[in-house]
Amino acid sequence: MDRLSGELAWLTLLAALWGGSFLFMRVAAPVFGPLPLIALRVGLAACLLLPLLWRRGLWPLWRDNWRPVAAVGVFLTAFPFSLIAWAQLSLPAGMASVLNATTPLMTALWAWPLAGERLAVPRAAGLGLGRPGIWPGAGCPACRRWRPRAAACSARRC
Repeated sequence: MDRLSGELAWLTLLAALWGGSFLFMRVAAPVFGPLPLIALRVGLAACLLLPLLWRRGLWPLWRDNWRPVAAVGVFLTAFPFSLIAWAQLSLPAGMASVLNATTPLMTALWAWPLAGERLAVPRAAGLGLGRPGIWPGAGCPACRRWRPRAAACSARRC
């Protein structure tokens, strides 16, 4: 297997895992509840990642910086995923994944006023090309209620 095929295989696996998580959240959120589900999801991820820190010798760095890392984890992972899980109590998994697809667009838009990133022509063109890819999800007939959509959209703006 050449390098490109290997990278495409990893990308396909990542896409399947990432997309599958929305189906999992759609099924599990009504059973567990949004907050316990996300606590379980984030907790399992931590249990898998902390041993990697230890093995790679990064434990002292983690120990010295755990507070800011935890804050970033809460505000950029746990809180947005909680909003998505809450929204998925009434949204289809496909709509949640489409709304999640706005992450790069929202990142680029928020980087402009908050981090001083220039919105150069290539970035603006990327935003313009990315927006129509998300438009079809906006007309979803099963998504007429505004609160779940607002929660999912807010999650992506965090």
